[in-house]
Amino acid sequence: VHPLYLSQAVNACPGDDVTFTMWSAFDPLYMINGSGWVSILTPMGDREVAAQHAASRRERAGEPVVVDDDGDF
Repeated sequence: VHPLYLSQAVNACPGDDVTFTMWSAFDPLYMINGSGWVSILTPMGDREVAAQHAASRRERAGEPVVVDDDGDF
């Protein structure tokens, strides 16, 4: 995880085309997590994106987020 802080808030859903301003960006493949930081990831399929968003919702709700050995949520 490479913490590139977003300079503006972004609300996004799986499948959205998202444009946002970064302080620094060297790789076009970013996934926004629930804390407002950015992780540089390889492209993910719909299932992984949906799992990531579900985990972010649980995290914001104060519920535990479990990550298994495959990195899925």
